[in-house]
Amino acid sequence: PSAPLHPVQRLSIRGRVYPAILPVDGSKVPGKVWQGITDRELDVLDIFEDEEYVRETVGISLADSADMIAYAYIWGNVDDPDLYGEWDFDEWKKVHLKDYITMTQDFREELEQLESETHD
Repeated sequence: PSAPLHPVQRLSIRGRVYPAILPVDGSKVPGKVWQGITDRELDVLDIFEDEEYVRETVGISLADSADMIAYAYIWGNVDDPDLYGEWDFDEWKKVHLKDYITMTQDFREELEQLESETHD
């Protein structure tokens, strides 16, 4: 289901194909809720988000229930000089989607390689 994350703001990151979210009182951004994630899947998300993000608990508001707590990946450096302006999804699709897909495909291949090496 969809749910706004609060209190966070989504920002662009200079030179990156993905956004950052940071805690900002009074702000919220749209998000998706993934339920039933296994520990292994959460580990993969932790690896994908890398050390620049910190997994933290945030408030969410589901339309059919009360506010809940969920995990979100928050940009770790609130003073990062490369953060600027509100992130625009439509602009991102036009400018960065192809690069993002390539990046995620590369990540999947690296993860599969790493897993095959650890199981040998």
